Amino acid sequence: MMLPQILNLAFVTALLAASLRFATPILLAALGEGFTERSGILNLGLEGVMLGGAFIGFLIVYSTGNLPLAFLLAIVAGALIGLFLGFFYITLQTNQVVAGILFNFMMIGLTGYSYNLILGQNRLPRLEVLESLPIPLLSEIPVLGTVLFNQSPITYLAFLLAPLAILILYRTGFGLKLRAVGEHPRAADTLGVNVNLMRYGAMMIGCAGAGAGGAFFALEFGAFMDTMLSGRGYIALAIVIFGQWKPSRIVLGAFLFGLIDALALRLQALSIPVPHQFLLMLPYLLTIIALLVSAGNRLEVGSPSGPKALMTTYER
Repeated sequence: MMLPQILNLAFVTALLAASLRFATPILLAALGEGFTERSGILNLGLEGVMLGGAFIGFLIVYSTGNLPLAFLLAIVAGALIGLFLGFFYITLQTNQVVAGILFNFMMIGLTGYSYNLILGQNRLPRLEVLESLPIPLLSEIPVLGTVLFNQSPITYLAFLLAPLAILILYRTGFGLKLRAVGEHPRAADTLGVNVNLMRYGAMMIGCAGAGAGGAFFALEFGAFMDTMLSGRGYIALAIVIFGQWKPSRIVLGAFLFGLIDALALRLQALSIPVPHQFLLMLPYLLTIIALLVSAGNRLEVGSPSGPKALMTTYER
């Protein structure tokens, strides 16, 4: 009874369209984190940055009703948080794992307290949310138009940023310097590259992407909760590793997670005889499997293993 419903064209079309929406925040955060890790910094505070972006985005929409302004200010807030975290990672040279995890816990408390302080405990009215922006003519193509060309503006932006990231990383002097800093910072310094400045810049780019990803949640649902991300920041970190620090593969990883996440929700709606807790954990379980496969591939001779100076502090 369930199989015909899953194989139904309308079901598949809706599933693929939802997959792109679910992939959007992960992709924004993972593309930004790709720049950060290319510079040699592992930002485990990505979840907290996304939460901060979600809070700022929600607060601006609640105050002004202006969705574009909320999205832009969430990006700015993310970049400023990148400077804050960069001070600990780069200048103070603290343990990146410990500092990042503690920052995540701090942001859960800070955003929850700020929400109650500013907005109180009263039930809020329904806020304006993101709407799809059909592209004329293209959105009318059967199946493909619904999936690819009937999305929100932020989803279009997220997938357009992938080729831009490839261009910056592999076709610009900035990208060359960034990769050099992540591979051999002392050699880059010898050639006149300011290692710490490049790493600060990478932190701002990465956290701006995370802020944008968090804002998508708030603007998509028109609400804010300090538990709304459900570990999406950690998933974005895993997607970067799965994608072997390449934007093209990061896009693939984000889409696969979005597909699994959307499928799990739809299988729950079909009332299949499987515990709903298993369906909720399915996206995370398959992400772990994908990481294991990726790790096995990297053990092969000649396979990329990430920036050589990742998590390595540098002092002139």
